Amino acid sequence: MRLTAYNIAVKALGAKRCLSDTVDRMWGYMDEGDVDQAQCAREQAITLDSLINALEGWTPVIADGKTITYTITYVSGNFTFPFNISSITVNTMESMNPVTIYSGDNTTVFRAVAEAINTYLNGNSDKFIVKMSVNSIGGLVATFVFKYTDDMSPLVFTSTSLTSGITTTLAVTTEADIEESPYCLTDDQLLSIIGKIDEVCECGC
Repeated sequence: MRLTAYNIAVKALGAKRCLSDTVDRMWGYMDEGDVDQAQCAREQAITLDSLINALEGWTPVIADGKTITYTITYVSGNFTFPFNISSITVNTMESMNPVTIYSGDNTTVFRAVAEAINTYLNGNSDKFIVKMSVNSIGGLVATFVFKYTDDMSPLVFTSTSLTSGITTTLAVTTEADIEESPYCLTDDQLLSIIGKIDEVCECGC
């Protein structure tokens, strides 16, 4: 199993369904007066809840690879509403949810795109991670920080319409090496949690 943001979110969703089924069984056992089975289901539910919380605390990290920063600075012009952006890719791999903005200003668009990127459940987060931030103090600036595995160098960043209708300048840093540690769980710890969830859900009471 690839440890990606998308795959872990799917695993957490399945675990929550298992938790719901376990709690339903617990109440059923209690209604039937089966104290032992009710206690078993209760303990499994508590265990699953803790495992799910741990699973959802995981954040993907590119431990050893490259990083580069793109800075887009607004110069002039205005987006036309409704404004739609369907795709931003990194080496042809998708990196955002499609988004349509129906009204607002240029800052509204940049912030909506940032939200679409930063909340995207990336199925390739073991290959690359991108985060976008927006600063509108003293001028509108969008900053993209990319972290990616060595085999994705040189990075190719493309957008269907991010700057459509406006004039911007682009600054790109020199690609640099990175070495990062996991924020919370190592891959081995994450796999152990997934294995325990499978064990609890397959056992049942």
